[in-house]
Parts: sequence; C-alpha cells; structure tokens
Amino acid sequence: MRLDGMGGTVTVTDQIKKVFDLTEIPITLIIRKYKELFQQNPYIKEVIEVGYGGNNQILTQYIDKYDILCDIRFIVGKWYYKGNIAPLTDINFTDWEVIYNRHPNHRDFICKASNDIDKYNLNQTQIVDMSLGLPYNTIDSKIYVDKVYNETSLPKKFILINNGVDIQHKSMRQTKQWDYWNNLIPLLTLPTVQVGSIDDKLIKGITYDLRGKTNLLQLIYLMKKSTLILCCEGGIMHLAYSIDCSNIVVLRGPSSGPINKYPNQTTIDSFTCDNCWWTADTWYVNCPLKLDCICMKSISPERVAYTVGNTI
Repeated sequence: MRLDGMGGTVTVTDQIKKVFDLTEIPITLIIRKYKELFQQNPYIKEVIEVGYGGNNQILTQYIDKYDILCDIRFIVGKWYYKGNIAPLTDINFTDWEVIYNRHPNHRDFICKASNDIDKYNLNQTQIVDMSLGLPYNTIDSKIYVDKVYNETSLPKKFILINNGVDIQHKSMRQTKQWDYWNNLIPLLTLPTVQVGSIDDKLIKGITYDLRGKTNLLQLIYLMKKSTLILCCEGGIMHLAYSIDCSNIVVLRGPSSGPINKYPNQTTIDSFTCDNCWWTADTWYVNCPLKLDCICMKSISPERVAYTVGNTI
C-alpha cells in the first residue's frame, strides 16, 4: 500500500518487483489513483484505488484482509503480519518508527525526521527498500504500459516541458516552481510542447500547448518520443525514470537533495542555497529562510538553455 501522488505511486513498482522476487507471489497494490500505470505489470495480481482518505483510516480498512501488508509512507515502509506469519525480512524497525509515525502529520514531520535522511546519499526509493530490509543497491521502478498517441501535428524532434509541480494542489503557488519559462523559450533551438494540468500557467511562446489534453498513457508516449524532457522536481521526474527516459533535465531548489536524484538524470540546482524541504511545515509554499525562494530564482534561463543544449 502506498497512498501518494503520481510520482510516489510510480516508485512503488520497485518494491513490487523486489517483494515478488522474495516471495514469488503476485502483489495486490493499494493506491489512491493512477491504476492505469500498472497495466501489464507481471508482478501485480490486483490494483485497488481508494481515493484521498487518511493513511491510518485506509490502513485500518485493509490490514485484516491480508496475511502480510506493507504500508509505505514516503521514505519509509512498515511490515504488518497477521498471526504467527514469519517475517519476510530481517529488519530492526526501531530507527524508522519515528518517521513512519509522523507521516503524514506534517506539523511533526520536521527536519529531524525527513530532511536529515539525505545523510544516506540514496534516492528515496532506495531508502524505502532499506527500511523494509529489501535490496537497495538498485532502483527497479518500471512502468510497462506502451500507448500510442495519435498526435500527427508534432515534429520529429521537440522538447517536452512541464512547469507544474503538483496536480493535487492545482494552481497553488509553490516554492519548487521556476518563474523564467517565458524567458527560456526564445533561447531553445527546438520546438516546445507543454504538457500538464490545465491549471498550469501557459508558457509564452510555447509551440504546442497540450495542457489538459493528454491522459497519463498518452503523456508517457510523448515523453518517450521527445528529444528532451524539461521539468521541475516532481512527478514527471519519477515517471521519466520508470519508463527509461534518460533525456531529462530537472530544475531543483528546496528539494535538491539526493533523495530526489536519479542516476541517469541531469539536474540543475541552486548555487546559493541548500535544500530545505520539511525544515518547516509549510516549506512547499513559503521559503523557510524567508529568502523569497532565492534557490529557484538563482537558476538563470541562460544556464538552463546551456544545459539543455549540452544534454541534447
């Protein structure tokens, strides 16, 4: 069970494979939504969508239905066993308990329990594996769907851009956002395609506006066809890794630590400020240091265009 946004939901495919490798039993997956992402996954028996209820409420609803249930909450997962079932892995959960219990109670989910997790220098998927006693030397997130999108007007080469950071919060201003998309477009040499929610702000000068015009499977197809993907840290970044897209440039500011870094992706981070995610309970809407999000503002359009050119 993982109750998360699109990006976090994608990462659970790593644990699905590793638990199957351990047990040889197909997995029942409990998620909020995005069921279509798990079509054709050879390790899954069933996908149950539960919507946006509370973590503990939904855990209580399902915990007695299975001999073994794994509840994953962002950077930590916990095993629940019914009766005298023998543990699947040998893991001392004491050090992870505080993080598990605090999530998703954001007012308590502070730096000590989250931001400091960067000390492991691992991606968040690997930290979940570590907390569950699963192998964490690899990141095995993978989406198997392969949908063709009949969009004939797009050129053979294009840059796919997403300037949103969170579909759930719609157009709410967040600290992870970057403000210079309009200045960047004239500096790029290829046509641009903007994808995402209709709530995402339209970028001036974009060649093709596909906001709100694709479903997730069509988005995956466009990501695979693109010459390069450009986005802020968020769901697109996780999705790109799971479909083997290495042609991606990710802009990162308050959440620029190793937990949000994949080995095959190019990142552009601030030179002026370090990551500060969850050092305050409203870090994602208000700069914790009251520096007006200087981390994202210090990333210039010229630097992004230069990195994009080198990556292409």
